Amino acid sequence: MCFELLLNAVNMNFVIFSYFFDNSQLKFKRTILSIFVILIEAAEAAIVLAIVS
Repeated sequence: MCFELLLNAVNMNFVIFSYFFDNSQLKFKRTILSIFVILIEAAEAAIVLAIVS
């Protein structure tokens, strides 16, 4: 449960960072953010599977 809360905090940090980070040169910031969120969720699933097995 601690790992899940930790990774959810990481996702919230990415969302808040993308909200405050406004750079006109970075066109696809929402796409990059979504890729990071998907990677974090994949890590969370791997941790859950490692704990279960």
